[in-house]
This record gives sequence, structure tokens and C-alpha cells, in this order.
Amino acid sequence: AFAIDRDGNASTGASSWGAGSGLTSAGIDHVVVVSSRGAWVTDVVTQQTTALGAAAVAVDHDPARAMGSFVANLPSSALPSLTGKWTVRAAAGLAAADGRTFAPVPATNGALPGQPAVYDLGFDPMANEPASQNFWMENTQAQALGASDVSAFAAVVDWNAVARRTNTPEPFVTGASNRWYVSAIELGKGVVADQGGAAQDLQPNFLGRVQPYAVYVPSHYNPTIPTSLTWMLHSLGVQHNQYVAINPKFVQQACEARGSICATTLGRGPDGWFYDAAELDFWQVWHSLAATYRLDSERTVLAGYSMGGWATYKLGLSYPDVFAKAVVLAGPQVCGVRIEGTIAGYSGPGPCTDEGKSAPLLANAINLPYYVGHGGVDELVPVSGVIQQVQDMMALGLRVRFELFPSQGHVSWAVSDLFASPAANMGALTRTRSPHTVSLTWYPALVRSDYGIGTTGAYWVRALNARQSGPGVTARVDATTGAIPSTFAGLVNSAGPLVTSDTPPLVGGYQEQAWQSGPPAPRVAHVDMHVVNVATATLQLARAGFQVSEPGTITVQTDGATTLTLTDLAPGEAVTRDGSVVAHANASGIARVALRAGSTPLAMG
Repeated sequence: AFAIDRDGNASTGASSWGAGSGLTSAGIDHVVVVSSRGAWVTDVVTQQTTALGAAAVAVDHDPARAMGSFVANLPSSALPSLTGKWTVRAAAGLAAADGRTFAPVPATNGALPGQPAVYDLGFDPMANEPASQNFWMENTQAQALGASDVSAFAAVVDWNAVARRTNTPEPFVTGASNRWYVSAIELGKGVVADQGGAAQDLQPNFLGRVQPYAVYVPSHYNPTIPTSLTWMLHSLGVQHNQYVAINPKFVQQACEARGSICATTLGRGPDGWFYDAAELDFWQVWHSLAATYRLDSERTVLAGYSMGGWATYKLGLSYPDVFAKAVVLAGPQVCGVRIEGTIAGYSGPGPCTDEGKSAPLLANAINLPYYVGHGGVDELVPVSGVIQQVQDMMALGLRVRFELFPSQGHVSWAVSDLFASPAANMGALTRTRSPHTVSLTWYPALVRSDYGIGTTGAYWVRALNARQSGPGVTARVDATTGAIPSTFAGLVNSAGPLVTSDTPPLVGGYQEQAWQSGPPAPRVAHVDMHVVNVATATLQLARAGFQVSEPGTITVQTDGATTLTLTDLAPGEAVTRDGSVVAHANASGIARVALRAGSTPLAMG
């Protein structure tokens, strides 16, 4: 229903919307009701109704963007002259059997006696909805519906501007807000509850193509300057407004003070663990953000609490080359709970169990620094498993900082809003683009070509495909290039007490492993590669530091048949093995070499 106030005068017209809505707003002249059955225009003063019939309404009018929308085409004769400025209000609900009135909201959906038959109001600006403790950005709206007076929810239509075909820019919103995008997939209609009576079933709950997400834009954001992006991924059982609703200080520290745009996905529901549709949602939100704001793709920080901390392992280790820093807060090392070693419980069958371990992927963070923060009395994510994870990362020579706060539990730290140290450790690093070393292990079963997700390469090793895929099966590439000389000069370890700048401060301790840099090693145009369960791999020679036509060598150790593609060669350049030509580069500088199990030396130039 749309309620129209043609003169903006609350003292004229009527107040009741009628149509069984139960709504009021002073000064309305006409109400338009639209459903799949048709459209009706009522003069609320004379109570005369004009029925326009089903022909006036198109449902899902654009099959290519089937979003469950409908459009009503109303003849201008059905309304007063389209001039001046109208105040318009909108409300949505389910139609009764006649199609022209609202069906009451049942008590099973939370309705109380006498409340309106409405599920949602339109034109609810962010100024109406303070973010604190407002998980669905609807508190003010809910209060208005409870009182049946929705006068505060309105938009102005200037018909003179419409006649001039004036384009009104999208409002520029800073601070916390909710946005939406149109997904590439539709899993069904509406919202479904978890199945089987379980607290969580790891399946999508929000099915349609229109999906929301939360974004925080710092007050001094300048769209002419590339701005860093910080992901704040939500916990199990929560949703996209977790941080703006219960951690406003953290948002100010991580987003406003750092001048970073922050975003949180819904992930199609509270328990997707960032697999399949929930992971696709992450990438599509990123695409929506990049289309809306000017992002600095070199300074993306990945962070999350609890299940969001697991996602920081899962996404950071699967796609290490797109992030500058990873920040894990109270995060499990598996898709579930790990005590230590192999003692773990997983949140569900399928990929959460079979591909739900981060330990096999830890070496992927060779070029991605991690911060891990945890509470010493965490009742849901045992600290013993976290300590072992950090020890394993240090043993691999990774850059990692671990902060332990002995007094903090899982829930208590989440609601305390004492995250000054994690925010400070997000830093302002830039991602590594062309490193000396690439290490990449992945789960082939998580590659979803239908969704366009899954590990397919990193840095200068691309187009990876595994020979075998199955539950828990991994594939691996380790490669170093002497054409990008290493500056690594050793590990630097430190530890000590820690007092944060929070109010009140948290007291704890830290361990940190950093890298010491030195003079670069001598440059050598050579690549060493070791691949396991890899059917195809592409080596981008330019990104690996090679010059076109530069004499160079590659040694590949593989456990089976592998097709190696080399790019950035000179057209016609020969690739040899033991002095015999095995391939020539095509006109685009690309050559392919079929390798057998064992060690194969190749030479170019």
C-alpha cells in the first residue's frame, strides 16, 4: 500500500490507510493498494475506490532479474493531477484472499493483538535507526508499527522535477548503514528456518536474489581517494549488523579512526560457516562495494569474531594474495571446535567436516601476516587449540602476533567492546603481489565452477586444477623464484605482558614472530616448483620476475602428469628439456609443456 499526501498538510485529508492495514498517518488523501490480484486507488476522504484490475500489475516483470518484484502501471486519470510535491508512504504485508486487503499477521510471527497487519515500512532512512543494539535496523520502525502511526516514514515526490526528467543522485551516507545487492543465484523465495529442529543446519536461510549487508563509511571518506576495506565477518548465530549493534567502539577504532570502509556480510544466514552460497555472498558483496565506493585493492584487511574468525582462516588461507592482513578474534581453527591436535568436533557433515581444517593450509600464509587474539577462559573455542595453531604457524616461519587475555571468555569478550588492540593491529599494510615464494595448498572439493568460487591460484602461479578431488583431498604447489631475490634474513621473536588502551584496559600477554630483512640475494632467473595432485598450472613469468627473452630455467617436481603453461615468453621462443625443444611460444607468448612424474628441468630463451 502507498499512502499519498498531496499537499503536505497534516490537517487536511484523513489519517486511516484502510485496506485492513491498521496504519495511520495524518493528512493522507489517497491510498493505492497493489497485489498480484490487481491495483485499487481509494480517495480516503470520499471513500470512493477505483479498481484497476490485474492487468495493471506485472509480477516478476523482468525475468532476467527475477527478484520477486512487481510493478503497477496506474493511469494518470486514477489519481489527481500529477503536480506539486507529494508526501508518499509505503507499507508491505501479505494479501488477504481478496487481494485488496492485508491479511493479519499471525501470533506465530510475533504479532500482538491490535497491531497492524504489516511486515515492513518503506522509506526508513538511516537517520531514523540508530545502530546501537539495532540488529535489523528496524527498532524505530517497530515502535512506530506498535503505535500504528507511521507518519515519520515518508519520501517526497516532486512531480515538477519528474516532468523535467531530473536525476536525483543516490544519497551519500556516512557512518553505519545497510545496503543490498542482487545475487547471481536464487535458492528459493523468502526466508526459511533451520531444518530438522537443529540449532544450526549450515544451510542458507535467506534464499532470494536480493541480499543485505552492513557497511560503515568513515565521516571523512573522499570518493576521489582510494580507501582501504576492512572485513568484519560475523559470528555463529548472528548477522551482518553484529558489530555496529554491539561493538560501536570497535567500529570507531577499526573503521572511523583508521579511515577504512568496513563491511559485514549476512552470508545467507547465521550459520553458513562461509561455504558455498555463504562464500559467494562474500565475493558478491565485495563486488557491490567496489562498484559503489573507490576502494584501495592493495589494503584489504580480513577480520572476524568466532565463526568470522574461522572465515579469516578459511578465506585468508584460500586466497592469500588479495588480503594485506588477517585478524582472527576468538576464532576456531576448524569448522567447529578443536581441543588440540586431531581432537575436534565439527558443526556439520559435508565440507564443514571434510574440508573444515585450517591446519593443512597454514603454509599458504607465507606472505600474509596474521594477528590472533583470544580469551584465556573462552568457553566455546578452547584456548589449547588456539595456542597449538599459533605454535604451528611459528614453526612454519610465518609472521604472526598472538595476544591472550586471561580474563576474557567467548561471550564476555564479544559483548565487552574492548578491541582496541585488534583494531590497532589491523595496521596499514599493503598486500604482497609478487613474492619470492608461493606456497598454496587447497581443497579441490571446494572449487565450485557454478558459483565461480574456490582456489585456482595465487600470486604468479595461476590456473590450478587438481587431478583428484574428494572429501578431504588436498592439492599443493610450492614454488620459489630467484628472479625476485629474497630479502629474508631471519626470524625475530618477542613476548611479554600487554595492557591495552581500552577503558577499562585489558591485561594480557603477547607472542610475536616477525621477519628480519636484509640485502637481497643474488638474482637468478630460475624457478623451483614442487606440485602434488596438480593436473594443470600456469606460471606467469613476468610476475615471477623474468624479462621477456631472458635466458632462464625451471625445475618442476611432480607426483604425476601435469600440464605446465608458461606465459610472457617472446613469440616463437623455444622451451627445451635436456637440450631438446618441447614447446614453442605462440603469438601471445604462451607455451604448454606436458610433464611426467618426477623431476623435469626446463630452459627458455
